Amino acid sequence: MNRLERYIHALIADYPRLRLPVVAAYQKVMTLVPYRNYLANVTVRCHPRAFFGFHDKCPWSTNGNLLLTHKFDENEPLDRVESNPILVGVLEADSLEFHPVSMTSTWNWQQGSMLQWVGCQDHILFNDHVEDHNVARLMTSSGETVDVFPIHIASVSPDGRYGLSYSFARMRRTAPEYSYQVGDDPSECVALPRDDGLRLIDLQNGDTQMLYSLAELAYLHPEVSMKEAYHYLTHCLFSPTGRRFTFLHRWRGQHGVLHTRLWSSDLSGQHLHQFPVTHASHICWRDNERVFAYCKPRDRCIGYYLMRDLSQDLEFAGTSLPACDGHPQFSRDGRFLVTDTYPDRGRVQSLLVHDTLESTTQVLVAVRIGFEYRYNRRCDFHPRWNHDATQICFDSAHSGIRSLFVMDVPGRGSSE
Repeated sequence: MNRLERYIHALIADYPRLRLPVVAAYQKVMTLVPYRNYLANVTVRCHPRAFFGFHDKCPWSTNGNLLLTHKFDENEPLDRVESNPILVGVLEADSLEFHPVSMTSTWNWQQGSMLQWVGCQDHILFNDHVEDHNVARLMTSSGETVDVFPIHIASVSPDGRYGLSYSFARMRRTAPEYSYQVGDDPSECVALPRDDGLRLIDLQNGDTQMLYSLAELAYLHPEVSMKEAYHYLTHCLFSPTGRRFTFLHRWRGQHGVLHTRLWSSDLSGQHLHQFPVTHASHICWRDNERVFAYCKPRDRCIGYYLMRDLSQDLEFAGTSLPACDGHPQFSRDGRFLVTDTYPDRGRVQSLLVHDTLESTTQVLVAVRIGFEYRYNRRCDFHPRWNHDATQICFDSAHSGIRSLFVMDVPGRGSSE
């Protein structure tokens, strides 16, 4: 943003009903300026009418031969697609040929159905809704049912043993882009329930326990903005070892203003830690001790920060990264960071890779996204690494239709 844009944004940031139409009108005007899309000179492959979902999961199987994806009907308009079940399946890594596995009625454009690999087995998990019940299905990549759990699952531990669950129904009121159109929650109409919150499920025996209720979290260091606000949980993420996890506690108060607290915990529900930030959006673990997030620490500017778990230590990630929000993910060795940007004034989205060892940042993609991909239908890149950090998978609509892309990383991919 330039100085004038930052000034106007600061004036309207806390008034979403005003901010959204102002931003939309400004972008509409700026898209009249011609722009030529840029993609790095590497191998880039595409499967149209497909997408994976969020940036916090890896779509590649353990052996790297398959990629998980959602697939929607090529002949249906998007409004009809959004009101119907969608295919879940796998793509062959070499050819991107699609093989359907099942269907689900619980999905959204941002996170899909929380489709993810479970441990090192050939098992995949995704959310669904069957006979008025919220479920998570565990299946093989060839379509055989392994188990069905009576709860929606947001994140699975790296060893495939545990899952974390929260209410997707609650987000229909506060963050519809992350909610499901079907599925109920008995406490959905309660602003601060005592019987709903964060649950841990043992995927071996199905045992489920409540770790924290929303009421318990709100009563810990309560804030004035929580009064008469509507609370919910989102964005759970296990550490690389799976011994701890992070999650966001959010609430919307007056004027629809969103407030966020970032927490971490162990699997027993002990050693709960609140990070020293007053806002957080997208997060990832760099290693088992450090969390990386776009956030606003107390008395400091908003941006990307590296924070040490179970402490108040944090450090600014540097000026070589974008000053705007994005969706980060580190390579397994913690050296390379991939992230993206939201559409700028001319609706151009970028994808970039940062080398923490060399302190260099390279833009790999900068493309204009159609004006129709906004709000709940927006198409964030949500970039994801493969296991050896030689390829990146991302979703994009720059070709005119939402599609899944796989690109080599310059200097590391097979085309170099």
